Amino acid sequence: TLERSSTTAVPMWWYPVQPHHVASLKPSLFCFLVMLPTGYEPDLVRAQAVRGVGIFACNAFVALSLSKILLRPGLVTAVIERNTSQKGPWDSWLNTDNFIRAWDLIIVDSRYRSHDWVVKVDPDCVFFPQRLRIHLHSQVPNGPIEALYVKNCPKDIGMLGSFEVFSRQAIEVYGREKAICYQQLHPDKSGEDNFMKRCMDLLNASSIEDFSLLVDDYCGKGTCKGNMNNVAFLPYKDTDKWFHCWGQVVTADDNQTIQSPFN
Repeated sequence: TLERSSTTAVPMWWYPVQPHHVASLKPSLFCFLVMLPTGYEPDLVRAQAVRGVGIFACNAFVALSLSKILLRPGLVTAVIERNTSQKGPWDSWLNTDNFIRAWDLIIVDSRYRSHDWVVKVDPDCVFFPQRLRIHLHSQVPNGPIEALYVKNCPKDIGMLGSFEVFSRQAIEVYGREKAICYQQLHPDKSGEDNFMKRCMDLLNASSIEDFSLLVDDYCGKGTCKGNMNNVAFLPYKDTDKWFHCWGQVVTADDNQTIQSPFN
C-alpha cells in the first residue's frame, strides 16, 4: 500500500504505509533523514530500508536527498532542491540551507501533523524508535500539547543535530513563524542544529532534557553491547558495523525488558 504526499511540489513522492501494528504505536513518530546521493550513505540507508529498521520502523517516515534514489522496491527518496554546502571553520559542513529546504518539504507535505513527535536522524545513527517511544512517554505521558524540543546533549548548545526530536506543535509553530528565525538568526552563519535550537528558543518553544538518548562518545558514553536503555548510537558509517551495533542492542532487548530512565 502506498500513500501519496499531499504536496504538489514533490511529484511522485510516495510512501509505503506501515503495517497497522507499527502505524498504531504510541506515541506516534514521524521520522526522516537527509542523505547524500554519493559516498557511503546510499548503501547504508538502502540496507536500513530493506530491513525496515531505523527511521523505517517509525509510524511514518521519509528519506530525502539531493537526487532521486531507489531505496527498495516502491520506495524512493524525496528530492531537495540542490544547494552545495560549504565547509565551516570547525571542520564540519555548513548544511543549514539544505536542511531548511528539507524541513520546508516536511512542512508542506504535512503528514507529520498526524503524529505526536517529529524525529530527524542522520543516516549513520543506529536508531531504535520503540526505545524513543518509551523515553518520550516517560517524560510526556499524555503526549505533547505544546511546542517542545528535546535537549539531548549536556554540552555546547544542548542539542546534537545527528538526532533531533520535536513535538508536532513545535514544527507547526516553526512552519508558521520561520521567517522570524531567518531574519534574526542568520542561518547561513551556523550549523543546522544550532539554527533549529536557537529558532525554537526564539519562538518560545519549551524544552525537555534527556541526556540518556545518545551514545556517541561526546554527549553520552556507552556501548551497543548489552545496552538496555539508550536510543541512538553513532557514528556507524559502515553498513556491517551499523548492523553489528543494531544486532547487539536487539539481543539486549531480547534478554531483558527496557527500564525507563525516569523511574
